[in-house]
Amino acid sequence: MSGSLSINTLMDSTIRSNQNLSTALVDLGRYRRLLGKLIYLEVTRSNITFVVGLLSRYMQSPHYLHLDAACRVAQYLKGAPSRGFFYQPYSHLNIARYSDADQVDDLIDRRSISGYCTFMGCNLVICLVRSR
Repeated sequence: MSGSLSINTLMDSTIRSNQNLSTALVDLGRYRRLLGKLIYLEVTRSNITFVVGLLSRYMQSPHYLHLDAACRVAQYLKGAPSRGFFYQPYSHLNIARYSDADQVDDLIDRRSISGYCTFMGCNLVICLVRSR
């Protein structure tokens, strides 16, 4: 991926629609290794959490469409190396929590998606996105 171009958008909007999955399966080991690296990066790059969670659904039988989407995330990260979290020391420890929900927007299995973030001072300490 070092020779690929960087991109500005994280996800193609068509990945969540009903897809034609009749294309050939990709190398399972390659897909799992790439996704494992992206899961590791979620610690400091929570903006990729939703896409990586969506792609994790296809760990057993990934198609080229899913591998392309995972490569797109890697290209996005290449173009935005400074958009991670930076933890700063602060004397105040105010705790704030924000949440959001998207009701029944997942076109694949019609589940609702919700998430929340918890901040201590100005530092993000917990971020969770889940599908119900």
